[in-house]
Amino acid sequence: MTQTRRTFLRELMDLAWRIFRQRHIPGCNVRTFADAMRNAWSWVKRQAAPVVKATRHLRLNTMLQSPIRRSLGSQAYAGRRAWEAGRLTTSIGV
Repeated sequence: MTQTRRTFLRELMDLAWRIFRQRHIPGCNVRTFADAMRNAWSWVKRQAAPVVKATRHLRLNTMLQSPIRRSLGSQAYAGRRAWEAGRLTTSIGV
C-alpha cells in the first residue's frame, strides 16, 4: 500500500470518526459507525472531481519544421513529399 493511499484512508477514517461523534445531535442520521463510514464515503465521492473521458485525439504539430519540409514548402503537395523524403532519410539513417 502506498503512502498516498494510507494518507487517504487515514483522512477518511478521521472523517468517519468525526461524523460518528456527532450522532447525539438531533436530526443526525448516524446510529452506528457503519453509517458514519457510509456518510464519509459518500461525502468523499461528492467532493471528487468528475472524470472526463477524451472522445477525440488531438494531433498537435510541432512548431519546428525540418530542412526537408522548408525546402519543399513552395511546391505542390509539399506535405506529402516532405513526409516521403523524411521517411527515406530516416530509413537510410542520414
